[in-house]
Amino acid sequence: MNGYEEKIKDRLFLEVCNAAGREEWDGLAHQQKENLMLVCRLSGYDEKFQRDCGLVTREQMEHWGIEEEVLFQDAWANMFAKRPPLLMDFEDAYGHHYDQNILSMEKKPERIWRTDADFYVLTNNMDHGAVYMMDEATLQKSAEKLDGNLIVLPASIHDVYLMVEREGLDMERLRNGVYGANRAFPEADYLSDEIYRYDRDTHRLSVIPGSMQEEQAGMVLYQ
Repeated sequence: MNGYEEKIKDRLFLEVCNAAGREEWDGLAHQQKENLMLVCRLSGYDEKFQRDCGLVTREQMEHWGIEEEVLFQDAWANMFAKRPPLLMDFEDAYGHHYDQNILSMEKKPERIWRTDADFYVLTNNMDHGAVYMMDEATLQKSAEKLDGNLIVLPASIHDVYLMVEREGLDMERLRNGVYGANRAFPEADYLSDEIYRYDRDTHRLSVIPGSMQEEQAGMVLYQ
């Protein structure tokens, strides 16, 4: 595999970004789901760009002799091993209380064992934690732990907010909140102005169209 197993496999990780205006990324290894794009990057510091090494291209995949499915499987395995998902209530997330990860608890602490809490934060302990909204198993486990369907609000490429779906949620107000928050953060951290719904019975993550304030959803990201 031209050094893939020895030099590349363990350095892969994932990022999620907005797919709009990314036509120039056609040569990259990527998985696009509606308005979101999952890409692979190699870890390892790049002095020129002062960040991790570049995004993986299809030309590199061909050189390594691997299929895209294998690339993403390996990258997901690295994410879970080195940058695992964290689900916390808002207070714990911004206090960096990573030991309060609801996903690893048999029972949530009594103070947040309720379905009417305003926000939970899905992230990781490093960066690019919003990538876990693209992992169906993580959303399913989150829905089971919180005991309900989820409203998914992208805060940035690093975090997403989860709310338990309940009657009376004002979807347009939530959408406006996401839009406003996105204008307050650096453009490089922008993910999406859309809001999403995860259905734990159908295992579907869908964009909630702007005209809808009910539980039905339009664009399906995965099922």
